[in-house]
Amino acid sequence: MKKQAFYIAIAVGVCLLIGFLSGFATQSSVNDWYETLNKPSFTPPNWLFGPVWTLLYIMMGVSAG
Repeated sequence: MKKQAFYIAIAVGVCLLIGFLSGFATQSSVNDWYETLNKPSFTPPNWLFGPVWTLLYIMMGVSAG
């Protein structure tokens, strides 16, 4: 059980690190073009994307571990 928790923790850490690095690498270009898109009225607010992507990366790490 301890060994499995260790693997899950490593997988979550790797997924979060990759997510952070990819977000950092593309942040400037996303800020430029995303604002120019013609978005529908039901588009979620910008502040919601960070927590949702973080949760997705955590779930990917748990499933990979």
